[in-house]
Amino acid sequence: MEALDRLRAHAAGRIVEIAKAKRKGTKVIGMTPGGFIPEELIRAAGAIPLVLGKGGDPEPCLESLTYAPRFLCAFCRSQIGYLMMGEAAEYKLPDLMVVGITDVNIKVVADGYDYYAGIPSFRIGVPHERDANGVKYFKYHMENFKAKLEEVTGNKITDEALRQEIIDANKKRALLKEISFLRKGCEPVISSRDYITLHQLSFYSDKDVYLKALEEIRDELVEAHKNAAPAKHPRIMLVASTLAYGDRRIYEIIDETDAQIVFENVDEGMVPYYENVELTDGCDLMDALVDCYFPRRIKAAWDRPWDG
Repeated sequence: MEALDRLRAHAAGRIVEIAKAKRKGTKVIGMTPGGFIPEELIRAAGAIPLVLGKGGDPEPCLESLTYAPRFLCAFCRSQIGYLMMGEAAEYKLPDLMVVGITDVNIKVVADGYDYYAGIPSFRIGVPHERDANGVKYFKYHMENFKAKLEEVTGNKITDEALRQEIIDANKKRALLKEISFLRKGCEPVISSRDYITLHQLSFYSDKDVYLKALEEIRDELVEAHKNAAPAKHPRIMLVASTLAYGDRRIYEIIDETDAQIVFENVDEGMVPYYENVELTDGCDLMDALVDCYFPRRIKAAWDRPWDG
């Protein structure tokens, strides 16, 4: 797909673009990839969101042993390793690092930015319970996050700007959902490897460039779907807590078989695309964001109780 190739090329040079924007005064907000941090708020504050979720390299995981306990999960250890090794330039770009605290592993990533890199971390508590108290707790953190963004950027987050960013983010989620569901009942018109790549390229890409490419990819795949052959290979649903950007081992394993991944539910490494922010006239935009990002969000692998 030509549009996917262009998007890859764009993302490859995007870190340089972000660094230039930072030198001109634009704030860069780093994010962990758990999907609980609304990029809409960051963009509405005039900042650049940058999701940091690389993986697949053994060296950062080993490097982290100098700074973090060995019993942390490999993904969180790698984030500290990439930060401290200094070879992944994007890890040094944030003016503020935002971490969704879903467990004690990811908390150490926030601590590492604060203590070792001198980059301030903002922690967003993510409770396991989706009841009224959990929603109230999550909204409290969202309101504090909004205030912190305004402090860091010096810009007021207006309802007009936030509503437009929600509309654009809804468009992204809807396109990703449409593309995903084109794999139903037929030989998939896009591989899982490419589909996950679409999600992870959004970690770095310029919003407008990304949306334009995503629309082109959707249009091309809709046409391919019209002539898709009936499903004939074993079909796999991939469920995972984490699939880091650059970690392709699971695909290498499945490539040795006759099976195809046709659906994924990955909590760290994909954009949560099942639900959109529900906008109505006169609605409270913060309530709408919280509703989409927390109670209506499909439960993550680390959530309790498991019956959800």
